[in-house]
Amino acid sequence: MQNIAAKTQPAAGSAYRLDRNSAMPLYHQLFIDLRRRLLDGEWQPGDAFLKDSEIEETYAVSRITVRQAMSQLVDGNFVVRYRGRGSFVGNLPKSGARVNHRTVAAEIESLGRRATAENLRYEQHMVSELTAQQLGIEIGAEVGILKRLHLGDGTPFCLESIMLSVRDYPQVFDRVLEGTETLTESYQRLGIDVVKCDQTVNAVMLSDERRAQLGLRADAPALFVERVGYSSTNQPLDVRRLYYRTDVFSLRQEIIWGGADNRIT
Repeated sequence: MQNIAAKTQPAAGSAYRLDRNSAMPLYHQLFIDLRRRLLDGEWQPGDAFLKDSEIEETYAVSRITVRQAMSQLVDGNFVVRYRGRGSFVGNLPKSGARVNHRTVAAEIESLGRRATAENLRYEQHMVSELTAQQLGIEIGAEVGILKRLHLGDGTPFCLESIMLSVRDYPQVFDRVLEGTETLTESYQRLGIDVVKCDQTVNAVMLSDERRAQLGLRADAPALFVERVGYSSTNQPLDVRRLYYRTDVFSLRQEIIWGGADNRIT
């Protein structure tokens, strides 16, 4: 077991300092930094983790802030708490662990095309009843929506809208819009770990605006894909709505049965 005492005191100007001017809540900043330290290997699974009082002192935050951050670590299985014994490091995910759905860029590259994306605009709206249910937030709460156009070899391929709770992830798209981070990098920085998704697929006719953005014929349908992303503890994180050109994309899925499928004759 590692000696954690030496890890609790940050050096001046260290990464342990939190940004008290940020719109992101302190407890979530604290969760992100503790999670970073765990994933960087400061502790190994089974090691004793920092005491709440040590975290308070190290980060100069309140007990309630520590409890909220620790609750997120416990929900993500990064830390396990035992009554009367303290907190211990859980089974940490391996670096570069695969998710069970591909990004749009990966879909384009699988066709042998060069993938690029344009950020069309960012909007904030009061959430609809459907999206509120999907994200597990209250009706009337605000969602941030990033609208993007994906291209393959310069040809429009897919329109994508990505929705997250403004309350939980304020300013999540700022660096993406500035061009200083990719969307993947922003998700990693903010601890948004989508490990699975529920997906629905429909054929739809597009509005004039969407059809013009994709360069699709007026009589051609698009493939509408809606994905609700979840964390490892089944917490909904984001909603993605995608409109694919059917003349350049077809949805392929691999289905693996646990044993022989007797329903097929």
